[in-house]
Amino acid sequence: MSVTQIAEAIGMNRISVARYLDVLRTSGQVDMEPYGQAKVYYLSQRVPISAMLNFSSDMVVVLSKEQRIVDVNTNFVRLFNTTREKMLDKPIHNILHPVSPDLSIQKRIDSALEGEEVIEEIRILKEDEELFFRMKIVPTAFTDGSPGITILLEDITEQKRSMDALIESEKKFRMLFNNANDSIILHAITDDGHTAGFIEVNDVACEKLGYTREALLQMTLEGITAAESLELYPEILDRIFRVGHATFEEIQLRKDGTHIPVETSTHLFELNQRLVMIAISRDITERKEMQRLEREAFKQIEKNLAQFATLTNHIRNPLSVIVAYEDMLPGEASEKILEQARIINDILTQLDCGWLDSMEMRDFLKRRYQLFEEFTES
Repeated sequence: MSVTQIAEAIGMNRISVARYLDVLRTSGQVDMEPYGQAKVYYLSQRVPISAMLNFSSDMVVVLSKEQRIVDVNTNFVRLFNTTREKMLDKPIHNILHPVSPDLSIQKRIDSALEGEEVIEEIRILKEDEELFFRMKIVPTAFTDGSPGITILLEDITEQKRSMDALIESEKKFRMLFNNANDSIILHAITDDGHTAGFIEVNDVACEKLGYTREALLQMTLEGITAAESLELYPEILDRIFRVGHATFEEIQLRKDGTHIPVETSTHLFELNQRLVMIAISRDITERKEMQRLEREAFKQIEKNLAQFATLTNHIRNPLSVIVAYEDMLPGEASEKILEQARIINDILTQLDCGWLDSMEMRDFLKRRYQLFEEFTES
């Protein structure tokens, strides 16, 4: 229909109808095709811009060159708990108030008006809740050729909170990792089931082995393990891959070449879809020293018991000879000798009883400290 036909159909003057049609055309609700001097209008088959804005999951606001709101989508309206009508033609600075004090919306809009695409992260407070958005400011041209601005806000609140939680979790892990009393090393595992380099080491491992963290991360298992312990690793790794964990004693090498006896507990797990092995090594130098002292003490007990067993015989034999000669002495002297001999014999009897008690104590120590096999092997 032409402008005249439409004016006659609705009973309005031609000029008013023409103005309304221009508005409807701008909003995408009608289309126009010229036929000579006439303009024919029909319902648009295009989707209006306002409808297209609502297809987006982002919050979208369109601004004029004066930075007044021309259009908004439903998500943007919901964000600020208001209505579309109350937002239209309002300056954007009256609506959008980022928390970041160093972020100037005006400067970002000026950059966009100069043709630059601007992307920033902003924070907005909504009813005391802090929300995070990725703001994209895009230069826009309207159908009449006038410049404008489109601002898109992508809600990244959950992503930001998840990232913050991950960072906090990593901080706690790092604190526990580096404040542990034992050495902790994360080993990379190759596809064919061998240990590769170190993925991570804690401060205790660096201190015990005498390397900086950077130097230790460049090393492998072979560089910190004594040869006699390294020979056992194929069997140990086989056990780890079969059951997922293993605990064993080994000798580690310091940077200066000295040895550290350790008890190592290992576990396999996945980290970032990659198989790794965590090895927690406890310095057992003091335990080994205590075991050495126990073995030496047990050896001394065995030696003392052996000497003790023959001691009473060495005393009783001469004592028997002395008693045999007591008949050759006068009566009074003979009685004194016999009396002293009985005292000595009683003492020897008590010593024999004590020897039996000591043997029982030795047997207890064998069972308690499991030293007998070590003693006999040595």
